[in-house]
Amino acid sequence: MSGSIIAGWGFASNALSTEFLYAIDKALTDYRVNRSTLIQIAIPAGKSDRAALIAADRLKLPLFAISHEALAAVEADLATWSDRSIAATGSPSACEAAALCGAGEGAVLLGPRVAFGKVTCALARRR
Repeated sequence: MSGSIIAGWGFASNALSTEFLYAIDKALTDYRVNRSTLIQIAIPAGKSDRAALIAADRLKLPLFAISHEALAAVEADLATWSDRSIAATGSPSACEAAALCGAGEGAVLLGPRVAFGKVTCALARRR
């Protein structure tokens, strides 16, 4: 669906489901995006976590894992750089990379990631 929004999450293993929800709300508010355009959430492969699954379920959105190879392929398109993210996932911004990959070829970030607690969130628009 052209113009649809995909969220990407990056997070610490001890993040709470409420932090995921607040992070996505903050991103939607900061970038003035209507929640109805959000169609899925992407996370780095190997980072699946009960709190992320609970949050995605509360949002009634599918949650997809993105391979480390795919995250690396969009590195040049990222808006932010974090040594902590590199250490944890191999990507300078796991949430931005996951959002871009989830949105597909030609996707664009709406802006740099936002953070709430132990969760970062980025939004990408599908073309």
